[in-house]
Amino acid sequence: FSSTGTYLFGGKVSGISYESFHRHLGATGIAGSTIDVSYITYWKQYANQGSALMKIRAERADAPAAPTTADDGRSRVLTTAGVDYDSPAGALDTPINTPSLNTVIQELADNQISTVVQMFLLDDGTDYDGRFYPWAYDGSTTKAPKLHIEYTAGGAAGQPYSARVQQVVGMRTWGGF
Repeated sequence: FSSTGTYLFGGKVSGISYESFHRHLGATGIAGSTIDVSYITYWKQYANQGSALMKIRAERADAPAAPTTADDGRSRVLTTAGVDYDSPAGALDTPINTPSLNTVIQELADNQISTVVQMFLLDDGTDYDGRFYPWAYDGSTTKAPKLHIEYTAGGAAGQPYSARVQQVVGMRTWGGF
């Protein structure tokens, strides 16, 4: 477990899984809404190594505290919905958008969860070695993961919510399970 990592980590090293999370504050208004568009923008800090098979899920809790240990991270209740995100292509230090996260974010909205959205980048069957290294907030506040959500609330036109990860207790990376 690291609380000061400059990059997030997804995949495996020598057969050991490494997984990360990042927090997004101020997602007010999504509870009870219809999610129209949602994705995360990552900036790749290091080149991929091998093929990392990953899944993106969110913590299914309103305003969850950041995990403080690997066991704490493993114990969190995550969304049933998850989105595959396997070895994303793209040049270093350029923005890379995930596939649509609508199923994940809609599950949060349906369960009246807003204010803090905590996303998890999980290993999803990577072979022995496969790694993805996007920037973390502690490495670059301008290249930290950005969660973009557009939603419709009460029949109104789509409302944009887009905020870069904000540091509350520090960007943390956990792994080794």
